[in-house]
This record gives sequence, C-alpha cells and structure tokens, in this order.
Amino acid sequence: MRISLILSAGFCTAATISRQADSTCSDPVQRVEWRTMSAETRKQYIDAVLCLKTKPSGIGLDTSRYDDFPYVHTKLDKSIHTVAMFLPWHRLFVQVYEDALRDCGYTGPMAYWDWTLDAADVTKSPIWDPNTGFGGNGDPAIDPLKESSSKKCVLDGPLVGIEPSYTMNGYAPHCLARNWNNGTAFPGNMFSDSYTKEVIEETNALNNYPDFRYKLEGTPHGAIHSAVGGDMSPATSPNGKCFFGARVAFKDT
Repeated sequence: MRISLILSAGFCTAATISRQADSTCSDPVQRVEWRTMSAETRKQYIDAVLCLKTKPSGIGLDTSRYDDFPYVHTKLDKSIHTVAMFLPWHRLFVQVYEDALRDCGYTGPMAYWDWTLDAADVTKSPIWDPNTGFGGNGDPAIDPLKESSSKKCVLDGPLVGIEPSYTMNGYAPHCLARNWNNGTAFPGNMFSDSYTKEVIEETNALNNYPDFRYKLEGTPHGAIHSAVGGDMSPATSPNGKCFFGARVAFKDT
C-alpha cells in the first residue's frame, strides 16, 4: 500500500526536489461537493469507510486499514504541518485514502466539503446527516467543561459504535467523539467567521505560496479542526471520517 511511502516521504521535507517540466492533464479527475452526490453514492462512500475497519493494516500494524491514516498522520505531525510540505503531502494522503476506498468497492467520485456553504450555520450542514452523512455532534449529556470531550461519543449516523484505535498517546480504542464549539460556547458559531466565502477568496488571492499556505492552514483549516472538536482536534484527526476525504479534499480543490 502506498501509505508506507507516505510514512517515509514525511521525513524528507528538507530534501531538494528538482523542478519538473510543466505538463497538462488531458482528462483530470473531478471531485464533487458532498451534498451534490446522490444518496446512493453517499451511502456507497460511507460503506467503503466502514469497510476500511474490516481490512488489515497496510503498514504492518495490528489494527485496521482505517487506523493506518490517523497513525501515520500523527507520527508525521511535526513534519507535515506548518511547513511547505503541508499541501503537497496532504494531496498525496487524500489520494492514498481514495485508493483505499476503491479497494473497498467505492466507484463514485472523491468528495469534498465546501465549508463556505455552511458558514451561516455549520450545525445544519448535510455532512452531519445521520442517514446520508457522517452523523452529528457528540453526546449532549457530557459537559465538556466538566469532562473530557473525548467522552462525547457520536450518537447517531453510520459511525456509531466504530472504535478508532489510536489517540495521541498511542493505542487506545475509543468511541468516535465530536464536541462542536467555538472555544467558549457549545456549539456557538463553530469559528465560522474563519471559513466564509470571503475568507476563502482572500486566501486564494494570495500570490505567493508561503503566504497562501500559512493563511489556509492557520485560518480555515485550523478552525474546522477546532470547531468539530473531539477526535477532529488532535493530529489523530483522520479518526473522524468527515475529515477524510471530504474536509481535506476541499483544501486540494
């Protein structure tokens, strides 16, 4: 599996990469926004996500293919964030994830989540639909001011009962958790002022890569991680499958 190549590639951020000649793709693959896909295609996508939990690890772990992604993302955390490799590395990571979904029978297009469409009220996004999405917020009975947000288990949708195997502390099977917030309120506006259409347009208008990477990673990208909370907050964020590929793919569109 190519994820093993990613594991080694993450340690090569300082390597010099020779510039290749420009080329034109004659038939580029089209990604689509999650809500534009048919209910049937969304179900096939989610079924493939669940299938990953039944497949053996592709990198020699004792856990599943599903768990390969948070494991690698965490191991390479410092090498793939706040550095120039942030965008190209995650582009490759999304491609490897798409390949894994294909191995589980998914035949539709790779999806992305356009955050700007939901900035007015993120809690109403179809990405959280319990039937054609990834389920909603974590257990409302858990007060995140009194207990760890890791206990806010998702209570509806297709990922109920799934157990991601890794946390930042290593192997630790646990429920999939979400803790919608804006830093002081639950859910509040979920930091939506950081990923409005205007913010994305300002980011895309930056005309040099360092500034673009810095703005994209630090503002909309970081805000979504924090806003969804739970398993989406730490470097093991691929545990929360609204992260892959729908969230990360949007950075790459």
